[in-house]
Amino acid sequence: MRNDESTEAQSIARIDALNGESARLKAENPPRSLSLALEAERLSNEMGYKRGMAESSLNVASAKWQLGSHNEAEAPAKRALQAFEELGDELKQAQALIALGLIYRRKGSASEALLAYQRALSIARRFNDERLVANLCNNFATLYGSLADYAKAAEYLSESLSIYRRVQDDYGEALALSNLAVLSRIMGDHASAIELYQKAIEKFKRLNALVHVAKALENIGSMHLENKDFDAALSYQRQALALYESLNHPDSLAFVQHNIAATLASRGEIDEPIRLFRQSLALAQKMGDKILECDACINLGRLCAKLRRQEKP
Repeated sequence: MRNDESTEAQSIARIDALNGESARLKAENPPRSLSLALEAERLSNEMGYKRGMAESSLNVASAKWQLGSHNEAEAPAKRALQAFEELGDELKQAQALIALGLIYRRKGSASEALLAYQRALSIARRFNDERLVANLCNNFATLYGSLADYAKAAEYLSESLSIYRRVQDDYGEALALSNLAVLSRIMGDHASAIELYQKAIEKFKRLNALVHVAKALENIGSMHLENKDFDAALSYQRQALALYESLNHPDSLAFVQHNIAATLASRGEIDEPIRLFRQSLALAQKMGDKILECDACINLGRLCAKLRRQEKP
């Protein structure tokens, strides 16, 4: 009996370790994170370890989301939510709801994302989990920003930044600075936006959060594109592209390819932008990102029409 109990304890410890490492790697190395989560899921199912199943489902969802497989991420996120509800773990339920909110937002369903975030925020406030509240405020800000409700976005960002600084969370503070940069950009203050991005980049580099470094570089490039400084735009966008390629992030690759294509098209080129928009479109369709898919189709239509006009005798 003791040997059986010892073996079971060792198996549980191994599953917990796999899930812990998967969660740690989800942003910087999503392929490895997914592999670890799937192994934890297999072992948990074999021995009927319910918490292991729940944690691995959440990690699978998070890794697939990072890899851009939004359609494939939804089912494990829902499994995780149901499993944590059965276990009575409300804080983990909140994490699963956040994962679902991210998935819904990228699929273009803002109302479902809002409901998921609201449920998670209710849990976070009830447990007085300040970091979780701050993370959710960041997510709300991103969602409301995408809906052009910039006053609400600014309100949530102000709350998140205040909490991150109070609890001395450098990573969270860098995320909030990045989101504030997005708002400054939308309001037309590119100088402030670039300054905020540079502050965020410094923090992300110290934390080795290279995905976020790449995203900030990409966004700075997009602002230079808006200012018609095409060389500066391409310089930042290609730095971002190199980082995304090294990190194996197809989701982010689709966006930066799209932005490089837009820069080249704005400079008057046709053939290379068409090639890049087609690559971006294929990735968007694979990921289930309807917003990016529509944008790529519109740009391809414009470029193909321009090409046809040029080819007419």
